Amino acid sequence: MLFMLGLSVATAAAPKSTSQTPTTTISINEFTRDKTLFDSGVAVGRNLATIGLSGTATPDEPIEVRLLPEGESPTSWETLTTADPNGDWTATVTSPRRPGWVRVEVRVQSEPFVRAMTTTRFGVGHVIALWGQSEVVRLHSQVHDSLTPEQVLEDDAVQAIWLDAGTPVVHHITDAAPHSSALAAFANTLIGERPGEKFALVFQAVSRGMSDMHREKQSAAFLSGLG
Repeated sequence: MLFMLGLSVATAAAPKSTSQTPTTTISINEFTRDKTLFDSGVAVGRNLATIGLSGTATPDEPIEVRLLPEGESPTSWETLTTADPNGDWTATVTSPRRPGWVRVEVRVQSEPFVRAMTTTRFGVGHVIALWGQSEVVRLHSQVHDSLTPEQVLEDDAVQAIWLDAGTPVVHHITDAAPHSSALAAFANTLIGERPGEKFALVFQAVSRGMSDMHREKQSAAFLSGLG
């Protein structure tokens, strides 16, 4: 089962030009966390994620957007939306799977030197939900983890997400911080099969004996906090 992770909340302010006096303004809302991963839809034959964006700008001004992928040239500017009379704007962009993380930059079409850029980054890869209890015991639990973790083939290619006392935890698996020997080995399996791609593992396990209603409420609460 696949999920798309990532919402927008905080605001990144537009930088001011030192050589021109702007008459417009623009801002873009940040992602809720750095390195948010969106699913590309490979399970249904796709290679694209749709990323929701929003911000503020001078009312009625057309807004242009481009992506700044790490290790790649920026994408071309596209006019995707116009700020409404209240100065709010929303837009969506698409991005294929790629090895690097991506920032988003926006500008006012009439004054292209008026720009804003996210400090948080997103990625496009594979988001996998694990619905079972054994996965938590075998992969996440450190109770019986007595093995030395193997060297992680690529730092930060795999992130794992679970609940800790009701709070979602996002752990980026690296050689220095694999969390467990099982997660290091699982990460290497994924990296070996799809080198240069990114994965998010969402542990969706719940306790035994829970009523169906309670289970549904906990799952809904879990997903609502994953941003």
